[in-house]
Formats: sequence, structure tokens, C-alpha cells
Amino acid sequence: MHGGTKYNRKNLLALVRKGESLFKGLWDVYVLIEKIKERLHADVKDIVKGVHFLLSNGINLVARLNVEDSAVHELLAGDEDILASNLLYHRLPVEYGDPRIEPPRDLAGRGLFVFEKVEGATGTWHYLSCRLLEHAARIGALLFRLELNYDFVNTWLSPRFDPYDPVESPLPITSSRKFCIAFLRSKANVTILNNGDGTGRACNKHTYGAISVAAKKSLLRLIPHILTSDTCDHGNRNPYHPLYRFVLEHGNFGVHNMTIKVDPADGLLPAILSDPLMCINVDFVADGDAKQSYIHATDSAMEEDHKEYKMLVQHYFEALYREEPDFKNAIEAGKDARHIWQALRDWHDQDPEEYFGKLGTWAEEKLEELESCN
Repeated sequence: MHGGTKYNRKNLLALVRKGESLFKGLWDVYVLIEKIKERLHADVKDIVKGVHFLLSNGINLVARLNVEDSAVHELLAGDEDILASNLLYHRLPVEYGDPRIEPPRDLAGRGLFVFEKVEGATGTWHYLSCRLLEHAARIGALLFRLELNYDFVNTWLSPRFDPYDPVESPLPITSSRKFCIAFLRSKANVTILNNGDGTGRACNKHTYGAISVAAKKSLLRLIPHILTSDTCDHGNRNPYHPLYRFVLEHGNFGVHNMTIKVDPADGLLPAILSDPLMCINVDFVADGDAKQSYIHATDSAMEEDHKEYKMLVQHYFEALYREEPDFKNAIEAGKDARHIWQALRDWHDQDPEEYFGKLGTWAEEKLEELESCN
């Protein structure tokens, strides 16, 4: 904050009135206050802990600003096992043309979601317990288990799959190995372009070279060999194969933020590509053999902290696999496919020759392993 003092996550409204908004230069809090007042017919008495609003009519609410759609909330609200918050108001984002104005004059470029705040404590990740992690594991299992109807899947996947890749012939969207192969190959084709092409990223001036292109060729050769069969014992394809059914991918799953993110880039996936990531003080992850681990511990973490992380991550994954054994099966079966998907998804502004060169070397080693086994 101004003057070097640490923000205590409280009384944001008083700070805004004094001209000390934490969001200055990003967006105008007063615009959000006026929008809530207009739609919910009540004054904002205070803003505590970020975007938790106290209204004059006694309602507590939480506002979220993002670029997502309300379709996911409607989907979750229809499942009685998933405790979706009551949505009081939402508005879809509007895209403006140039010139861009910083900070924005309004909030129209972001989706606005206003939820009724449920009873209970917030910030509980600072006081982790095994019981809390068991609840989080149950939520993770419920999200993985959630059955998505065809209309929902088709609506979200069609715009991002068919037009992306002129190399791959468009396929009907099905929960199948064949579609998953095309899905991964399409991601490789649209992520790694042709030799000499620019990356198209405003933040860098990199271009794709021969190494990147060779890596893509290796990936395209490897992908069909690392996805398990979707046929039954009698040889027919299982149309409801648990590894290839579509699941919602949580963009930031953790006890600090239990909202769902469906993004045109990576939010709706075949189960075999799903990521069991769980965020707390550190990130809980699973390796290709579904064994638990953690990453992103701070340099200041003490030995006792690491002991606690090891205990908590083990407890979380034991609870997750107990709640949803198919999640563990998907992680084990998708070891290499998930490595490819996450590497393609997570590339941002790194030098493509170096980044994809490493991925291509890995792919060639996998191909050699497969050839030696035949």
C-alpha cells in the first residue's frame, strides 16, 4: 500500500474513498459499487476482504470479475451434490475496439458475477486441517464425476476445435480415443506453427524454427501410441469410456478459490488429460504414476513446513482417490498424454526453439522406447 504499510484485506471502501484503492490503474471500484447499487437496489455499506460487500439491506455478497460465461454456474446449480452459490446477477463481457484506455472507464470488458455469500469462514487455507482437505477432495471428485450433457460440450468445444486446425479434418465431438487423438494433434498444430512464423505473442519477438517444427512432427507421431484403447473386451468401442468422457477442468482449484473456470483454451477436456492440481500454500500435484507430491514451496519454508506439506498432500490424494477411483485411473493412463497437453497449454513467452526442443527430445525418447518394446 501507499507508504509501505501492509494491506489487512479489510475496509476497502474506506481506502477507495481516501483515494487509496488497491485496484487503482486496473479498474474503478466505484463503477462496481454503482452497478451493484443499481441492480440490487441497496447501498454498499462496506467492502471487506477484497470483493466481499456488505449491503444496507443486510445481504452479504461476493462479486467476481472475469471473462467467463454463466453456463457453468447453471450446470453446477442443477447438481444437488455440488453446493453452488446463489447467483444474484450476472452480465457478459463486451469487447471494445481500439484505442484501449487504461484504466478502463467501465467494467464492460469483464463478465460480472454477483453471488450471495454463504455462511462460513474465508481465508481458511491459513489453518489447514485434514478435515478441510477431505472436503476439498470431495468437491474435486464431484467436479470430475459431473456428467456433462452433449449440448454443453458441443457448445464449448465446437468453436475452439474445428476452425483451429486446417490440417486435421473436423471430427464429430465424441467421448472417444479417436477424438482425443485429434484433439491433442490439433493443439500441437495450433501451438507450434511453421518454420519462420512469428509466435504472435505481443510480449516477445520469437519465431518458430526447424527445432520447433521437428518437435511438432515427433509429437504428432507419438500421440496415437500413448492413448489407451476405448474398446470393450468383446472388441466394440465403449461410447461411455471413463477415460474419454469430458470433464470440467478447474483453472485454479484450491481452498482459497472454489470457482470453476471454463476457458476456450483449456477448460473442457477428456478425463485422461485432466489435472488433479490442488492449490494451498503450495500446489499439490500427482506424477504420471498418480503418486502425490507438492511444488512451489517458498525458499523460507522450514523443515517442519515440508513435513506438514508431505502429510497434507498424502492425505488429500488418499481422500481424492477414495472418493473417485476413476480419477486415479485417468492419471495413470494419461501419464504421457497429459505431459504433452500441459506442455502445450503452459507455453507462453519462452523461446519456442528451446522450449519445444526439450519437448521434442522427450517425444523422440518415448518413440524409441515404444519401438524397442515391439
